[in-house]
Amino acid sequence: MKFRNKILLSIIAIVFILVVVTYFVTTSVMYNRIKATFSEELRSNYYTVSVFNELRNEDSIKGSLVISESPRLKAVAELADSTTALQLMQEINEGLGSDIFILTDKNGHPLVELFDHPHPRAITTGHPIIDRALNFTPSASVIQINNQVFRIATAPITIEAELLGTITIGFRLSADETNQLRNMTNSDIVLISNNSIIDATEKRFSSSLLEGFIDEDNREIREFDVNGDLYLGIPFFLSDNIAYVVIKSIQSELNATLSPLRRALLFISIFVLVLAAIVGSIISRSIGKPIEKLVEGTKEISKGRFGYRSDITSGDELGFLAKKFDEMSISLKEKIDELDKLNIDLKDQNVELEQAFEKLRETQEELVKSERLAATGKLTAQLSHEINNPVHNIQSCLETALQRAQKNTDNRELIAVALEEVTRMSRLTRQMLNFYRTTMSDDTFEENDLSAIINKTLKINKETLKKNNIVCHSDFTQSPLPVYCSREKLKQVFFNLILNAKDAMPGGGDLYVSTHCKNGKAQVIVRDTGIGIPKENLNKIFDAFFTTKSEVKGVGLGLSVSYGIVKQHNGDIDVKSENGKGATFIVSIPLHSAEEKI
Repeated sequence: MKFRNKILLSIIAIVFILVVVTYFVTTSVMYNRIKATFSEELRSNYYTVSVFNELRNEDSIKGSLVISESPRLKAVAELADSTTALQLMQEINEGLGSDIFILTDKNGHPLVELFDHPHPRAITTGHPIIDRALNFTPSASVIQINNQVFRIATAPITIEAELLGTITIGFRLSADETNQLRNMTNSDIVLISNNSIIDATEKRFSSSLLEGFIDEDNREIREFDVNGDLYLGIPFFLSDNIAYVVIKSIQSELNATLSPLRRALLFISIFVLVLAAIVGSIISRSIGKPIEKLVEGTKEISKGRFGYRSDITSGDELGFLAKKFDEMSISLKEKIDELDKLNIDLKDQNVELEQAFEKLRETQEELVKSERLAATGKLTAQLSHEINNPVHNIQSCLETALQRAQKNTDNRELIAVALEEVTRMSRLTRQMLNFYRTTMSDDTFEENDLSAIINKTLKINKETLKKNNIVCHSDFTQSPLPVYCSREKLKQVFFNLILNAKDAMPGGGDLYVSTHCKNGKAQVIVRDTGIGIPKENLNKIFDAFFTTKSEVKGVGLGLSVSYGIVKQHNGDIDVKSENGKGATFIVSIPLHSAEEKI
């Protein structure tokens, strides 16, 4: 063991012995002083409980006297009719709220007994409190019924000097009364009856610990132990075998008194330890301090604090070693800083490459969609033109044949079926031809209010939506959203979006349409509560001839046409959807300014 450590341990041992001896001597003195003080306070509390009990008894007697003066009660007592008396007693007790309510005749025999709890007959003819009332003396007492304690008061019922009966009222001693006594005496209160605890302000007390307090021959202050804590207590008897026990905790007061002493002893101990550390530091300064600094330096470098300096300036071997250690630390910091700089540059380049790649991918997707749309449009136009003429001729022939065929014949039915299918083929070829004309033709562009266009489209489709049990909710900006556009083409875009929303809600639903201005663009948001779009189809919905509809309602060109129209307006159309949670389409068109033209 080092010499410095031996000195420090000797000083610590002496300080520890002094602190322990001082603590135990002080604890003994304070215990005796607190015990004497609490004994005086308990005697004073005894008087306080006595006054409190007398006041409560007086209040109970006054209450019973007030009730006994009731003319109706006197009349019922004079009649001695139990049925009438029961009705009156129940009526009176509704306002009184007593737990015990007893009416006797002039001989002390009960006419009515009202109890709030099941009970044995604890108050009967011959009970002292009723006997005193029969002798024209109102009185109060405390009794136990089952496991509850009641304060009762009895008063005679008289007319002039004639005794008609007695009235007895009683209230259960509640926790409120116990807590009130606790606040008045600043002590714990336990209500005991026949060595059993009825109520207590502290749940730690048990009947076995307080056994023997119900002893009218011994009303002195007693000391007892509860789980290692010392207490003083004195009983105040409310009646035979029923008492309030006023209790004070010596241990709690002792702990509160000794708390400052403990802090003082702790402060002294810390002060002596610091002094011992200073002495040991002076002794070991010449050798121990430089070594500790070098050890601390190795710890700091292991934590990543490169460039740490030991600040040792001695000219001996330890100083030389510290100098080389500092040089190594600085060199290591320079290398690490250089690596960190290279890492930062590499991260920046990676971010730039990722952004460029993402932009390139988006551009490629837009280019592929545009080229696909153009090629599809040309092919569609050629096929539609070549097919439309012969289909039209066949349709005319079938219509003529249908007119000439006799009614209610198999031939007429077959011709009707063929005409229906040719008509559907004609409609599909017209849709395909309109697709090419819409996406490739150049309409007149002019400034229009985007909110007005979508609002008019909604009005056109109002009846259709209503028939399909679809409720439309619109929220347009108050100020106009001027865009440079082809009004009819944008109407076609919004018509396609509304039609798709309708088809997505075959059982009805809600359609939400709103306009906004964001980042220099006018936005139209169309959201439905329909069946939604599966995740795997989100990248295909703008492709020509792609459709997910179970019935034949077109050739899957509506969204593809809409995509081409929006791109003609230098805009964007996006979709957000989850299967079963509806779909949201966002159309963005640049706001029009005087110097911007398409």
